[in-house]
Amino acid sequence: MEKEKVYVFGHQKPDTDAVASAISAAFLMNQKYKEYEFVPRILGKVSKETDFILKKFNVDTPEFLNDVKLKVKNISYRKDFYIHEDNSIKDAYDFITEHSTSGVPIVDHNLTVKSVITLKDIAKLLMNLSTSLDTTMDNILKAINGRVVNKVDEKIVGNIFVTSYRSTTFKEKEVLKKEDIVITGDRHSIIEQAVRSKVKMLILTNGNYMKEEHLALAIKNDINVIKTDLSIFEAMQLLKLSNSLKTYKGNDVVCLYENDFSERIEELEKKYNYTNLPVIDKDDKCLGLLRYNETFEINKVKVLLVDHNEKNQSVEGLDEADIIEIIDHHKLGNVSTDKPINLRCMTLGSTCTVLYLMYKEQNINIPIDIKGIMLSAILSDTLCLKSPTTTKTDEEVVHTLAKELDINYEEYALEMFKEGSDLSDKDPEDIVTQDFKRFTMDDYLIGVGQVFVTGMDAIKEKQPFLKDALESVKKAGDFYATTLFVTDILTSTSYLYYTDSFKDELEKAFKIENLEQGYCLPEIVSRKKQIIPKIMEVYKK
Repeated sequence: MEKEKVYVFGHQKPDTDAVASAISAAFLMNQKYKEYEFVPRILGKVSKETDFILKKFNVDTPEFLNDVKLKVKNISYRKDFYIHEDNSIKDAYDFITEHSTSGVPIVDHNLTVKSVITLKDIAKLLMNLSTSLDTTMDNILKAINGRVVNKVDEKIVGNIFVTSYRSTTFKEKEVLKKEDIVITGDRHSIIEQAVRSKVKMLILTNGNYMKEEHLALAIKNDINVIKTDLSIFEAMQLLKLSNSLKTYKGNDVVCLYENDFSERIEELEKKYNYTNLPVIDKDDKCLGLLRYNETFEINKVKVLLVDHNEKNQSVEGLDEADIIEIIDHHKLGNVSTDKPINLRCMTLGSTCTVLYLMYKEQNINIPIDIKGIMLSAILSDTLCLKSPTTTKTDEEVVHTLAKELDINYEEYALEMFKEGSDLSDKDPEDIVTQDFKRFTMDDYLIGVGQVFVTGMDAIKEKQPFLKDALESVKKAGDFYATTLFVTDILTSTSYLYYTDSFKDELEKAFKIENLEQGYCLPEIVSRKKQIIPKIMEVYKK
């Protein structure tokens, strides 16, 4: 049996810690829980730095996760619920009543939905005055509980004749044809006329018989003969229901794809007033039926969040997902759940440090490749242990991992930072949004980006265009203001770029007079501890 998946992912602009945490947490949880399959995912393109460390330690880049919105496939619709078009209308009626529903999709040999038939449709067919028949011998026998007297054809196509008046009148008024289907009782003269006319089928009602000479002639003339204990009236009504479902021409069918978002169910019901909605796959094959007015059992997408716990930094549709755990090292955000969950949020420099402690607590061995990306993530988030977010625990974990991997972590960190700080192929907007987070402050939506470089020469040519790029991002994202901190790792200095709408707040936050683009902020390197708290203080006043 296939295990239910749990998607593990970091924030929308995945840095090294977010990606490494997703991979490391997924591996840890797969050792801990056997009822689920934990799968790492990313919510955006990985940075050059992250790409470098994944390749260095031979770890595959996780697949992209677009959303976790509730979809049709997450709802307990009636699976494998349909009927083939070769079946009869009577079969559809029996199917519907047996399953206590009001309709069923009709499919062809390729499982393509041709129509949907309902009890209301069947009632209308019974009221229809049409006497044509296009079906099979088996469908007729099932519909009228018939017994074969003489079978010639499997496919039966013709017009129904009911002998409702005297035989002499019938002889005078009716000329029977080869495609006719005659329903009669014990009127032997009509039976004789029918077999001599070489009709398609003769149906004997009320359990009546036909004379031996008439049967012999029927056999000679290749006439299908069946008998039933039903009356003429009953046989006539049910015979209509023996028609193949292929003959039913209903309304244009409207289907749901299994990957449609759940709100489309209500949209279709309101637009077409349909309560029976066939569900199909990407190849248009029928998977079953969803009834709008039924109570659904919903199986939400299960997720585990790492390195973030704010909705506006997370995947689309998070409110519709089932969050089972959060592992983070940031302040508590606005993610809420409808049931208790495991929450591990610690004041450490990296989420991977938190995960390292969890591995050790649960006595689970860490594979070499996981150790490598965890070390990289801690070095990245703590700026090689120089960031003010660095704790003694981060230092201890880095020294332990570096020793186990036989890596000089300082040399490796510099190599990693140089790989990640190459901005030569990025345009100014890409630089602004490379590591860009949204914050709501006093009802104002603020965007704060940060990029790390090893020397300002890496960004020298882009600097004149950063303000325009920030203005463009502000307008596109409907922000009140946006800003970018370019942080030189080698000198522990940040350079500040901003939109005009943010100038006053930044001057107050960092106590600057006459702020200009590219303003130098010595010893400011941490967005989490040194940048966002200062800006938030301005909005609290």
